[in-house]
Amino acid sequence: MENTWKRQANIELLRVVAMLMIIGSHLALHGIQADMGAWSAGNRINRIFTSMLKPGGGVGVAVFFIITGWFNGNKEKISVKRTTLTTVFYGFVCGLIGILGLVKGLNPVSADSAKNLMRCFLSPVMGGGWWFVTAYILLALIAPTINRYVAKMNNREAALLVAGFWFFEYTVGNIISNQYFPIQRAIMFYLIGTCLKKYNKYPNKRGLFLLGSGMAYCLHGMIQYVSDSVIARGKSGILDEIIIIVTSCLSNSVLIIVEAVLLFLFFLQITIDSRRILEVGKSVFGVYLLHDSIFTRNLIWHNVVKTEKIYEMRAYPVITILVIGGVFLSCYIVERIRIKFFEGIMEGTANRCVQFIRCFGNKIL
Repeated sequence: MENTWKRQANIELLRVVAMLMIIGSHLALHGIQADMGAWSAGNRINRIFTSMLKPGGGVGVAVFFIITGWFNGNKEKISVKRTTLTTVFYGFVCGLIGILGLVKGLNPVSADSAKNLMRCFLSPVMGGGWWFVTAYILLALIAPTINRYVAKMNNREAALLVAGFWFFEYTVGNIISNQYFPIQRAIMFYLIGTCLKKYNKYPNKRGLFLLGSGMAYCLHGMIQYVSDSVIARGKSGILDEIIIIVTSCLSNSVLIIVEAVLLFLFFLQITIDSRRILEVGKSVFGVYLLHDSIFTRNLIWHNVVKTEKIYEMRAYPVITILVIGGVFLSCYIVERIRIKFFEGIMEGTANRCVQFIRCFGNKIL
């Protein structure tokens, strides 16, 4: 994401933790539970562990948008240049991986594959290949307006704004599966981050913050297991439909918010001084783009990691933790290579293109 604030090691460490949670969630969602029948065939410990991984995705995303709101809530402009250039780079890389997959027979030759290649090469930012990127860019465009309104509010008015958006946009949007829900989610947690910064009076209870977040996460995981069990056996009636809706609302509208806010407040109150953490934290966006693109997610989880085979092992929970760390490390190395060899070139090229467009426009006008 954009370097629009002075990076702090404690927040960068939070970003790393959030990304590890997201990778674990993707392993469960795109790996094991790509086939719910395979998930339900596993032993109970492995099923529960997989379901416990899934909430990490929602919590991690919420944390990223809360961080954005905390540090950008008073700004008149949010730059998206670095986000755009990084996404364009990985769009090209993942497009090449997609072509290689087609040649090797890993991806089917179809109209969908052709559309996905177009997303990667021609519209990586707004084409929907990475929903988070699209939501972030749109949020950056409307954030200055949000900031101006929130700045005029007192704490009570800001809390009412968050509560109203939470119910009418975020919760209702989740229930009705609104196609714009990713943007609503981004705004929801951006507002929370902005209002947290506006209030900014919190007791030094980081132990309680961590304990509360952990307990909420465990409860979330158990609820997720119930929901997954209903889905795996096939929703057979109105009761099952009600269970899915209730668990979804409880997970998204309550627990994710509690987990993300308490986790953010915990890391906010710890003091760390580490250049290494700053370096790693700067790379987490690239890690996200590389491991969860249209073409790489199936390649990683089903062709490289082969989660189906790991899931059959008794040591699956331990191996999974190692896999999550390995995926993060592998993508981090690629991102460091991009930063060292390509970032400067791309920024220079982008600046020259902008300058050319401005000169051309001035001549015409």
